This record gives sequence, C-alpha cells and structure tokens, in this order.
Amino acid sequence: MAFSPSHYNSKFIAKHYSTWISEKITETINEEGDAYFVSFMFNALPGNQKTKLDIMRKEMEIFYTRLLTRCVRNTRSQIHLHKRPIFFASPDLPVYKHNKDSLENILINDGLHMHAIIIIRKSNRFKISLQDHIKQETQKYKSNTRIRTIHTVPIDKTPEKVSDYALKAIGRHFDSDAIIIEHGPPPQQRRRNLIDHYVGE
Repeated sequence: MAFSPSHYNSKFIAKHYSTWISEKITETINEEGDAYFVSFMFNALPGNQKTKLDIMRKEMEIFYTRLLTRCVRNTRSQIHLHKRPIFFASPDLPVYKHNKDSLENILINDGLHMHAIIIIRKSNRFKISLQDHIKQETQKYKSNTRIRTIHTVPIDKTPEKVSDYALKAIGRHFDSDAIIIEHGPPPQQRRRNLIDHYVGE
C-alpha cells in the first residue's frame, strides 16, 4: 500500500494527539477523575465511507451533547468549564485476521465504527461511574440516533497504549481530519455591570 504525504502527516498528528490524550488521562486520574474507552457501533448507514463518517461525526456530537448536560448543570458557564468532560473519538475498521467480533459487527457498514476516550473530571454531577451510567441510560443516549451499541470500559492503566489503539487507523485508513474532539460550547461572556467600572479597571 502506497502512503501519500497526507497519510504520513496524519500519522504524525495522531501520535501527538495520542501523547496529549494519554497525559490528560494520567492527569485526570491523579486528580481523582476517571477516564473511559468507549466503542460505538452503528446501524446500517447509507452512502460511501465518507458519507458514513459524516453521519457518525454528527451522531458523536449528539452523544456528547447529551453527556455534557448530565455532567454539568450550566454547560456554557465559565465557572463550570473545568467540570466538562473531554470527548476524543476516531474511526476504526476491523483487522480481519485478528477479529473476534460478531459477524454482524463486521458486515454492517463494512465494520466501520468509532472508538472514543472520555475523560470525566472530578466534581461532575455523576453519582456513579460513567460505565454504570451508560448501562442505565443506554436507550436515552441511543434515542433518535443511528447508534446501535455503546460499550464502555474504564481506563485504569497504560493510557499510552489505549490512546495509541484508539488512533491506530489514522494515517493508515483515515486522515487526521477524521478525529473528533469535543469539550463543550464556548462559554458565555459575563455581562458587564456598574461594579466593573470600579473593580479591575
């Protein structure tokens, strides 16, 4: 298989993303937060691979929006910026000679699926782990989407290997623009009032 310059650039970018996300995982765990590896399978999607990826990206945005509102009460508040979950996703294809997945997962969408790493900061609204939360709320997350299954596993060691695995198809099957990073909407600007004239100016 011949690699174009864009493939080499994508592998280089993916490696930097992998390093960044593994550092974020370690930092979050050290601060008593949690990190999870999540796999998404989808119902049969129309179109070619690019069309499927576009649909999957939109579905990931819907999933993150729903997750965000469950983690943070006011999603646009500057005060709650540090409580927002970080969502990092990348598409993948099955490696057939090593694949132990079901035939259904391999055949639907030619095996195309999404891997995500979700970092849950300390002091979020969850009273249980994200893994248990997803099990309890799976149907709500899947409602009116093309998501077929959500499989969640906590990351408690080797974050470098996990982040490398999540990105293993970048530069091989996909360019780096297929990577998805979500961390919430831009915060609202605080409205200025009379006191601002006297404080800090």
